[in-house]
Amino acid sequence: MTVNKSIYAALELKTYSKSQLCLLFGVSNQTLNSWLKNSDDETIKRYKGKVFTPKQVDYIFGYVLPDFVYESIKKKALDA
Repeated sequence: MTVNKSIYAALELKTYSKSQLCLLFGVSNQTLNSWLKNSDDETIKRYKGKVFTPKQVDYIFGYVLPDFVYESIKKKALDA
């Protein structure tokens, strides 16, 4: 399977709503909820339904995205 790296180029560690994350990943709200349901990260458990903080997005990206994409996003955030 080949991954188009350019679709991830615009991703950054910032606040996202749950619906924005669903659109980014191309999944339903139910699927995103199931991915995060058994999270061991306390910041995800404190989600109140408005937006995910950059710290929470960092965890979600690390969990959901391929490693090379996640590392690229982290590097871009550190360089900023």
